[in-house]
Amino acid sequence: MAIRKLLLPLQTAATAEPAFSTAAIVSQMWCAHLAALHATADRKHASDVREAFESLAAKHGLTVTEARPNADKPTASFAAIVGREPEVVAYQARLADLIVVPHPASAADVSSSDALHAVLFDSVQPVLIAPRIAPATIGRRICLDQRHERIVHADRNERKRQAEARGE
Repeated sequence: MAIRKLLLPLQTAATAEPAFSTAAIVSQMWCAHLAALHATADRKHASDVREAFESLAAKHGLTVTEARPNADKPTASFAAIVGREPEVVAYQARLADLIVVPHPASAADVSSSDALHAVLFDSVQPVLIAPRIAPATIGRRICLDQRHERIVHADRNERKRQAEARGE
């Protein structure tokens, strides 16, 4: 199973950087499309999150465009959708191969917790919880629940080939 589309639900610019960096690393590993999603009751914070997205996409060298089949380089897009975050994220998650969720910044950050709950319980797709600090690499230690164990077996040879290509 190849990863072609990643979903990254973003609610605040404060938690965007480590989550986006994590998703960008995975996107570059798989030459996948990174779809950043901002679900909100109103659009007043959408511009802050969009600015963070554009800055981070440029920083990580991702071309901002719509997803295209058989792309030869990683790409990214941003969508702001009005609605309840758990419902919007769960619906959009069904269309992604992997969902990258920001780590809740604190107990008061219910937004990341809502997105995490939505993808864990209302989606059947694999979930990657981004660390609080952006990693330099990703994929050296993987923990999956039993529902997604098949992914480990299906991707073992592909991951080994990619690691060998990177000289690891």
